[in-house]
Amino acid sequence: MWLVARDVYGMLSTNYKALIRDILKWYTTNRRDLPWRHTRDPYKILVSEIMLQQTQVDRVVPKYHAFLKRFPKVEKLARAKTSSVIKEWAGLGYNRRALYLQRAAQKVMLDYGGEFPRLKHELKKLPGVGEYTARAILCFAFGEPVAMLDTNHRKVYRHVFFRGKEMSDVELLKRADRLVAQLPQTTVYDWNQALMDYGATLKIQETRYKKQKRIPFKQTDRYYRGRIVDLLRENDAVPRRHIEQRFDDIPRVRLHRIIGQLKKDQLIVSSGATLCLP
Repeated sequence: MWLVARDVYGMLSTNYKALIRDILKWYTTNRRDLPWRHTRDPYKILVSEIMLQQTQVDRVVPKYHAFLKRFPKVEKLARAKTSSVIKEWAGLGYNRRALYLQRAAQKVMLDYGGEFPRLKHELKKLPGVGEYTARAILCFAFGEPVAMLDTNHRKVYRHVFFRGKEMSDVELLKRADRLVAQLPQTTVYDWNQALMDYGATLKIQETRYKKQKRIPFKQTDRYYRGRIVDLLRENDAVPRRHIEQRFDDIPRVRLHRIIGQLKKDQLIVSSGATLCLP
């Protein structure tokens, strides 16, 4: 479709400028109207980014609205009962993300007086915030000219700009940083959003890891972890023996190990022979 520029590290070549211009033009008519694209509030950006980890956009949109209706401000989330946060997270999976999100809110309140830090190394101190999420907050909340690298960004940079060359994420991000640094600062927000949408249209399968034999989800510990948490969402407290009866399709020792891990992760607590949300 396009000629690919060879000079990655110099000033943007004509071909790079054409690529960027065409992708941004495509974005103006094909952008998805997503609710987190209508805010620069770092708290709301954080909520969206944590929800979007390993979860499809169409599942996130209604949960994003509901969560922010319940916890509209960072201080509201920080002070909430953890059980209410876990209950509000129902339907998103990976329940530890709910804990990370609340702990991040608590750290913002405790260590930063309710104001999100504006430096990447400080953002990465927040529970659940890694390199990508920190960069997302810097760009989408604070307008910082930083590159980002999720699955769709990776596809565009690697296959459109760098001819499908195999390289580590560290090297790819360095190259993306060099490219983004040469864009007008006012363009970077739209550029990073555009790559999310444009990358999703590329029929390219990213194979970053060796394929492994997949176990059906309903046979995994994660499936049973979710079912146990769901049961406790519906009931204030559940006797351990009831859980043992409910999940008698797996060995008792495995069930006890799963319960123990949930307690270690602080997703559930026990009071005598009864289990409940924290």
